[in-house]
Amino acid sequence: MRGLYNYVLFLCLNNRFSVLINTIVRTLRDKGRISLEEGHGKTIELVVPDNWDLRRDRPGGVFLIYEIFQIKGLAVPFSEVSLDIVELSTKPVIFHSPVNKILIKAPVIDQKIKFFLIREGFWNQLLFNYGRPLIYQQSELKGIGNKTDEKFPLEAGGIKEMFLGPAGEVKILKG
Repeated sequence: MRGLYNYVLFLCLNNRFSVLINTIVRTLRDKGRISLEEGHGKTIELVVPDNWDLRRDRPGGVFLIYEIFQIKGLAVPFSEVSLDIVELSTKPVIFHSPVNKILIKAPVIDQKIKFFLIREGFWNQLLFNYGRPLIYQQSELKGIGNKTDEKFPLEAGGIKEMFLGPAGEVKILKG
């Protein structure tokens, strides 16, 4: 009987997440951005890259990706060693890399972008359902928008940062 209870609980939670994810994806497609209060109580903003605007948005934004192949559209091609570092990292890491010239609207500082690979959970499902990288930025707005109990990984603290260069250069920036 307990197994059936756990299965029903899983289906209810999964359905609740699906409804919230679908709402977020619909808003992103319609408006190009959404503010969310995540599980740590902080308000974050997710922005579709085509809607990112230097006058309105923060240059320190971070691209969120759900699979390693999405890096190709964001950063200049880099070595297999650098790809392995991204793929094999077990701790949360924000990677910095030279920006791909085809990327027109983007949070760029010193010709570099930042990206973060989300491998699992609610936020991975959200990115997967949207189908393209999104830009994350902290929001000054409080108590506005949708709420989720899911904790956003970049708001947890203790995040490492690394630079990955096209010729295999690796430099630890933080952590």
